[in-house]
Amino acid sequence: MMEVLRTWLFGLTAVSLLLALAEALVSQEGIRRVLRLAGGVLMIVVLLQPVVQIDLEDLSLSLEAYQQEVETLTEEYAQQQETQLSAGIEAELASYIWDKAQALGLDCQVSVTVESGEDGVPLPRSVTVTGTYSEELSQIIETDLGIPRDHQNWQEAS
Repeated sequence: MMEVLRTWLFGLTAVSLLLALAEALVSQEGIRRVLRLAGGVLMIVVLLQPVVQIDLEDLSLSLEAYQQEVETLTEEYAQQQETQLSAGIEAELASYIWDKAQALGLDCQVSVTVESGEDGVPLPRSVTVTGTYSEELSQIIETDLGIPRDHQNWQEAS
C-alpha cells in the first residue's frame, strides 16, 4: 500500500516538475496556453490513475464477503442478546419465587427455565424448587408466573 502511494506521489511530482520546466522554456503565449491545457489534462490523468487501476470485480467480491460477515455477526449478536435476556429473566423469576417462599417461611433454592415464545420473547417454561413442598407457593407460581403445576418440579432438600 505504501509502495503504491509512493509511486503515485512520485509520478505526480515528476509531471508537475516537467510541466513547470516546459512552461518556463516556452516564450510564445499561444503555445504556452496549449501547453497549460495539455499539462492540466496530464495532471488529471496522473491524479486519477489509482482510481482507474481499481479492480471493480475484486471490490464487488469484497463487498459481498463483508455483507456476509455482517449478516453472520448480526445473527451471533442476536443469539447472544437472547441468551443474556433469558438468563436475566431466569434470575429475576427465581429471585421472585425465592422472595415469596421466604415470605411464607420456606427455605428453598429455585431454578427457572425459560423458552422463547412465538414472538421470540423468553417466557417461563418450568421451575425446580429444592425444598419442602408448599401448596401455597405452588399456587403463587402458577397464578403469578403462569407456570402450570405439571411444569413445577419439587425436590426435597438433602
